[in-house]
Amino acid sequence: MKVTDYMIKFLVQHQVTDIYGYPGGCINHLIDSAFKNENIEAHLVYNEQGAAFSACGYAQKSNKLGVAYATSGPGATNLITGIASAYFDSIPVLFITGQVDSPTKKGDMKLRQRGFQETDVISCVKEITKWAYQISSAEEIKYCLEKAYYVAFEGNPGPVVLDIPNDLQRMDVDIDRLNGFMETVERKTVNESDIDHIAESIKNARRPVILVGNGVKQNKLNNQLIALAEKTDIPVVSSMTAFDLLPYNHALNYGFIGTNGHRYANFITKKSDLVLVLGNRMSIRSLGMKRELFAPNAKIIRVDVDKEQLNYKVRDDQVEVAADLREALPKLIDKCDRKKNSEWILVCKSIRDKLKNIDKAYPNEIISKISEIVPDTYDISADIGQNLVWLAQSYKMKEGQTVCMSAGNGPMGYSIPSAIGSFHASGRPVISFCGDGGFMMNIQELQLIKREHIPNKVIVLNNSSLGMIRSWQARYMDQYSQTTCDSGYNAPDFEKISDGFDLKYTLIKCKEDLEYFSFEEDKPELIEVIIPTEVETEPNGNMHDQSPQIERDLYTEIMEM
Repeated sequence: MKVTDYMIKFLVQHQVTDIYGYPGGCINHLIDSAFKNENIEAHLVYNEQGAAFSACGYAQKSNKLGVAYATSGPGATNLITGIASAYFDSIPVLFITGQVDSPTKKGDMKLRQRGFQETDVISCVKEITKWAYQISSAEEIKYCLEKAYYVAFEGNPGPVVLDIPNDLQRMDVDIDRLNGFMETVERKTVNESDIDHIAESIKNARRPVILVGNGVKQNKLNNQLIALAEKTDIPVVSSMTAFDLLPYNHALNYGFIGTNGHRYANFITKKSDLVLVLGNRMSIRSLGMKRELFAPNAKIIRVDVDKEQLNYKVRDDQVEVAADLREALPKLIDKCDRKKNSEWILVCKSIRDKLKNIDKAYPNEIISKISEIVPDTYDISADIGQNLVWLAQSYKMKEGQTVCMSAGNGPMGYSIPSAIGSFHASGRPVISFCGDGGFMMNIQELQLIKREHIPNKVIVLNNSSLGMIRSWQARYMDQYSQTTCDSGYNAPDFEKISDGFDLKYTLIKCKEDLEYFSFEEDKPELIEVIIPTEVETEPNGNMHDQSPQIERDLYTEIMEM
């Protein structure tokens, strides 16, 4: 069997149905093998970065292996931003890069390059992958694929890279005579005493909070989270990444924490006496720069599969439980007694009622209204910047809806290609939110959406600026630079762009236009929403006492609750 035929067969055997890439001289054999296999679809993107983000979206939605491929040199280097995104957000993706023929590689020669489009991609990506390897003989292919698959999912998931020279791709091998990969890491089971300790801490707490993050989301543990929260009657807050874990109207959903988080979520966490942290890396955006000030009166218990993440401490007295949440959560649900926290829940509800309408900027109202119109059959994707903040703050997630985003690496241009992968993984259309700047980063993938008749809706929140950076310049500098129409930046004519891609175009000039708008048509569409340039993202910074500060009498009242 030809090596690339086996590679595709391997992917099919592991339930991979869609892969993403762009043709090139050193990846042609893989594409040819994919086209001959009726059980997998190789989707042509229009830039390799789009392939990487699509593979991420596919893995995020399906929890199966995402796959992106590219040729050597510029094809491989165009994947790197997506590789970094998969690494920082723990997304299991296999990146396959073609390489020049083995006889033309530079090897140990002190040359910059020997073969045309030769690049040492392994050295480029080794710090942002769980494993990266250049295959040196065709007989390694079974071992390498099996190891790559195992490593991508083992422990804290993430990306792997296999770089394979073109001559090895076209060789024939006897698969039955090849050595496979044997799992070498001893799987650790959850310590029962740790589960007992958590259950006892929950029982004794008067003001407990569950803080969840991407570890819960990536493992599709929504139902287990809800079961634990409802059994113990504990309010749930999240990182921005995981704001979609609970429907917006769930009684125990109290928003997301952080510098741009919901004020009430930050106050509730501040006033807690126990914070049970599940799969949350406790980033600076969630806790602020002064980590030691987070939940100062609370016992902090952190459960995470990544021991190194636990070593990035919030406080020295935190309780650390290194465990796979897929095993730990069901055990914890069984151990916990049913409980009512009526007094604490009343406090949380009162805080939320007093604060939920304080930060209602125009874009928040637009996002909230759109979320009421979007059918529950649609999922969501987001870009980076103000559009993501407004989305997380105000989108009313319905049961079953999910959001694809890149939280750790935060690349502009993530929304559209990740929506493509999400659609292929589930068959559910996606509403892609973008800013006018981020939209331009991967605009070319509109052609894939049109070509394949993908019923995704792309919403461009157009404030004619690079809004997040503009707001920082307004706060810390005495001028705007390359962020506004007067300082070097300008947005294109989006209606003409939609015409160029032969997409339906809709313009939303004001909130009232949404009264007559619907998402009923089963076809791709570009929707431009006009946002005033000067609108800022609020609240901002300093955790529970965010800027702009609330009235001091209200602040005192909440702190005394």
